[in-house]
Amino acid sequence: MTNKKAEDDPIWWAMYPLFAPIITWPDQEGQVTDQLKFRVQLARFMKAASDHSERATDAEVALYLMTASAVMPLDNEAAKVYRYVAAKAFPEIKEALSGLPESKEIDKLTPSEQRYYDDLAKWIFKNQKEELDRRLRLSKTSEEDAEEPQQDNRMKS
Repeated sequence: MTNKKAEDDPIWWAMYPLFAPIITWPDQEGQVTDQLKFRVQLARFMKAASDHSERATDAEVALYLMTASAVMPLDNEAAKVYRYVAAKAFPEIKEALSGLPESKEIDKLTPSEQRYYDDLAKWIFKNQKEELDRRLRLSKTSEEDAEEPQQDNRMKS
């Protein structure tokens, strides 16, 4: 896709749920289980069907923050956003967090936390889009190469 927003291309949105990469903290891809990958794909299918905004799903934001937290402690703002999106994306997490003192604040973000969340969701989507577009360009180039007739490079006597 060149100079086209993802929201304008129905074929891109058909490819996105299955082929866009899951963005993790560097070298933490192994933290994302097959079950979590499946949950991300479901969230992407629902997004592709109804919402073409250029933002990652809540499940993907939660997974990114999960993989970041495996490497370093999250600051207060990131931890609050992590609890918020994890509870939105994964109902079982919301239920597990309901007994904690912080659970009363799980359904709302401050303006600063909302900006952090929005910026992270857009950044993740931007990286997914760039990688998916790269893969699609490579695929198209491979198809075009396969269609070109092969030249006979043997020496003629």
